[in-house]
Amino acid sequence: MKNYYEILGISENASNNEIINTYQDLIAKYHPENFTGEARQLVENRLKDVKEAYSVLSDDFLRNQYDREIGIETNIRIDNTQNYIVEPKEETKIKKERSKKEVSNNPKIGTVDSLKELTKEVFKSLSKIERRPLNKKGVLSLLAAIAIIIVIGIILWFIPSTRGFVKSVLFIR
Repeated sequence: MKNYYEILGISENASNNEIINTYQDLIAKYHPENFTGEARQLVENRLKDVKEAYSVLSDDFLRNQYDREIGIETNIRIDNTQNYIVEPKEETKIKKERSKKEVSNNPKIGTVDSLKELTKEVFKSLSKIERRPLNKKGVLSLLAAIAIIIVIGIILWFIPSTRGFVKSVLFIR
């Protein structure tokens, strides 16, 4: 795997501004118009690597993923709203240790028993859902959905390469 930090010539703790400035300097330095012959080809290859490194390291999500792949401890996490949150490294270590303890304290995680328990909980929550009678709008929506499925089936029936699939769905031999 390529080391993008070495390609750009920056440290693993470089800020986004450092990455951008270094990228711009390298683009100017390795501009193909400044070279001829065999050197130009080498510079174009180097420029491809620089652009690839910049595209990964300039995006916080991709950089976080890359850092994990090459084994660098990262201090960026992503919350459910896809916001990037920078945490102190000590706090990240504490969270990792806490999650390891939680997993080791619960031997059922990842077993068939845990799957059974999860299934039971899901069905319990389904029974609590309030069921309302269909109104006119709901019935029309249901009929429209059925009509669309039938039309798609008819279209697929007349396409020779998909006729076997339609037959298998309809259990026709």
